[in-house]
Amino acid sequence: MIERLIGFNTVSRDSNLGLIEWVRDYLHRQGAKTRLTHVPFEGGGPALEGLLNGRVDFYFPVLVTAMPQITAGQIKALAVTSQKRAPTLPNVPTLSEAGLKDIDVSHWIGIFAPGGTPPDVVTKLNKAVNDVLGQPEVRQRLVGQGADVRPMSADQFAAFVRAETNRYAALIREEMCARFWYGGCRGFVVD
Repeated sequence: MIERLIGFNTVSRDSNLGLIEWVRDYLHRQGAKTRLTHVPFEGGGPALEGLLNGRVDFYFPVLVTAMPQITAGQIKALAVTSQKRAPTLPNVPTLSEAGLKDIDVSHWIGIFAPGGTPPDVVTKLNKAVNDVLGQPEVRQRLVGQGADVRPMSADQFAAFVRAETNRYAALIREEMCARFWYGGCRGFVVD
């Protein structure tokens, strides 16, 4: 499957270089040792439209964005970038399974409160969100759209965000700051 991608040279993504889709593109280039042409779009919807109308050869969308088109047979999922296969697409391999080792990039969504929010308020909000995510109909709908629902405590989520930040800090410094922002990332610090 990866060999089929080597011949392609245009990849779509939205226009914000800070999004996870750009990171996926970068990791793909590193693992596949191929050159890709970045085609900027103003968001995931226009990028998906670019794929559908043939303006680009492939796209790394957020799975939730592409599930309607995948389900309708308009596009074919070749691989997922997460470490594990997507529950909604059990027959679609991960990029690691397809030959690009050590790639584990997932889109995630979390809810944040302003700094200084009292701990009891954080705990109450966290419980309310996790209660909703635990409702079978909500969970089923999110999973059916391609989401991997993983409720966490506030402390677990804080640890997760720290780990994700540390994981991508070197990549951001090396690729984003050095190559895209004139003058680099002055003051970019990961605590």
